[in-house]
Amino acid sequence: MTDEQAYKLGEWLRNNQNRPLTFMEKEMLKGIIDNSATIKDILESLGGLAGMIR
Repeated sequence: MTDEQAYKLGEWLRNNQNRPLTFMEKEMLKGIIDNSATIKDILESLGGLAGMIR
């Protein structure tokens, strides 16, 4: 994960920390976790998502 991706992920988490997750978001997170072998894999996947959102 690049520094920019980490920053975007942190920013997205701060901006959305109290927003309820939709069903699709929950399913997407489940899929990311199921397909990841390490915490790094999860963070990289979330960093990619944060880049897509902005």
